[in-house]
Amino acid sequence: MSRKARTNEEFLTLVYEAVGDEYTFTDEYKTAKIKIGVTHNVCGYKYEVPPHSFLRGNRCIKCHWKKLSEIKKTPLSEIKSEMHRLTGGEYLLTGGYTK
Repeated sequence: MSRKARTNEEFLTLVYEAVGDEYTFTDEYKTAKIKIGVTHNVCGYKYEVPPHSFLRGNRCIKCHWKKLSEIKKTPLSEIKSEMHRLTGGEYLLTGGYTK
């Protein structure tokens, strides 16, 4: 038995549940693998993404790289203490960031 194809409305509902109105899709959903246009409403960046990739967590690459550059500027001691706080001490950072 084959799975019923998702509609554009169903896709947009899943997007809203995941990220609210942070993103606006400029093309209609066709299939999970056909890229569609999207605008990140926070920074204004426009790009194309496969819907299944977006729903799995792949978001605005511009903001992703900005966030990574901010992490690089964060003192190692702050990163270690934040990691300890977020994981309840389950993980221990033993080195610094390298590429």
